[in-house]
Amino acid sequence: MITDKITIPKSDLVEKFYNKPFKFSYSSLNKLLYSPISFYNWYVLNEREDALESYFIEGKAIHCLLLEQEKFDKQFIVTPGNLPTATSKKVVEAMYKVWKTNSDQPTTKLKDYSKHILSWLVEDNTFQNLANDKDLTKEGAKTGDEKRLAKILTTSCFDYFSYLQSSGDRDVMDQETYDRCLEGVNAVRDDKSIMELLSLGDSSFELLEVHNELPLEMELKDQPFGLKGIIDNLVIDYENKEVRINDVKTTSKSLNEFESSLEYYKYWMQAAIYLKLAIAFVQKELGKEQSLKEWNIKFHFIVLDRYNNVYAFPVSNESMLDWQARLKEIIKKANYHYTKRDYKLPYEFALGQVKL
Repeated sequence: MITDKITIPKSDLVEKFYNKPFKFSYSSLNKLLYSPISFYNWYVLNEREDALESYFIEGKAIHCLLLEQEKFDKQFIVTPGNLPTATSKKVVEAMYKVWKTNSDQPTTKLKDYSKHILSWLVEDNTFQNLANDKDLTKEGAKTGDEKRLAKILTTSCFDYFSYLQSSGDRDVMDQETYDRCLEGVNAVRDDKSIMELLSLGDSSFELLEVHNELPLEMELKDQPFGLKGIIDNLVIDYENKEVRINDVKTTSKSLNEFESSLEYYKYWMQAAIYLKLAIAFVQKELGKEQSLKEWNIKFHFIVLDRYNNVYAFPVSNESMLDWQARLKEIIKKANYHYTKRDYKLPYEFALGQVKL
């Protein structure tokens, strides 16, 4: 039987959140700006949904194959066949969560969760247009529920459920997706100029320090919170006194459209955060006796588009200065929400600054 979750009072969750200084990442800061209540539910109340969308997994896989290929098998499992359709995939993942949170149950096959599947489909209003056959006494006649289950209890869904069970904490992808990701990674590797930027596989470690998927965090002066992030690729070139910060992006659009995505998704804010984190990290590596003022700091967005075209977009000093100024204003807004504990409306609406 399914056990009930222990409900923790919201007030206790809020106090637990505020008892430990929070570090804003690009994604959490973006969520706070767009929908403070979503931020509140996600980070304060810890009501999170697992990110299993295919686009998320593909981007994550490309990063891993390019920057940390040796960790791929620990993070992913590749199925031999195709994954179910989007709707069926959602249902199977929901049933996997039921299985995972109720390990005391002896049932392990997808068909054993038929009642849960039907309940999920009702709540999601999916396949509810399927009705009973007019004459259920006829051979082969089916009820609406039987038709609904037939949509889910398929070979691809059985296989996917089985792979989820054996995956542990790994993400599951089909062979076609894996091949597509590998093709994109090879397109990056074939570009010599980009590989030089990333310095992947460079053995001159005495004068060149390369960090991939580097988690960093820092305190912010005069703020009750800090910043954090995972920088895709950070290169410290001691010989030439140069720091290279490289952020790898995959997009379903073309290279020509990346500039609009930069503003729409606020990638500029991510770059501004990463610059702060990188400077603090490198300065600590150098020690107080050396100043970063003598160093050249470069930031690139390395973008792989839908056609496997790849380009390293350099960020000018003028753009970065502008982004830093804009980040400062965003931190001011974050301070309001965080200190006032007001997550009902976005900053401008909360202060009544929006007029038509």
